[in-house]
Amino acid sequence: DGTPAGTQALAGGLFVEAFAAFGGEVWFVGGGGQDARLWRTDGTPEGTRPQLLLSTPLPAGTRPVSAWKIVATYLSLLLAVAAGGFANGRALLFGSDEFPSGFTLLEQVDGALGIEFRGTFGARAALSVTGFGAGDFGLWTTDGTLAGTERVLNTGVL
Repeated sequence: DGTPAGTQALAGGLFVEAFAAFGGEVWFVGGGGQDARLWRTDGTPEGTRPQLLLSTPLPAGTRPVSAWKIVATYLSLLLAVAAGGFANGRALLFGSDEFPSGFTLLEQVDGALGIEFRGTFGARAALSVTGFGAGDFGLWTTDGTLAGTERVLNTGVL
């Protein structure tokens, strides 16, 4: 409520790296590396709980190398992470249009070094994928489904 008396810890000792409001709750990524989890809260300690271990939807042998990113449109919750390393990097985009049943891998861009959400508009989100060499880098949009995820601008070789 904005007052010292009304402020309380919801998940003590947890490193938090991203937030998004979705479905009347706040969703956030807590923890790090292979132990990172997607959490949700209604603002009370009782209503704060982990939803998904984020290493679960990653392809086998993939390790995140950047912070997880999270954004919400009015229809879906989206997660993104850069994984691998400089020589074998990839950008991974996950979406859920049937939340909270799970996430679908919407796009994997090999050779990528980074992925960033750039904004939302209605039911869609814009994101950029960066990397070196040839690849599907550039500006992407998604509505949180496989069919609705596409590269709209190729930025070419950097």
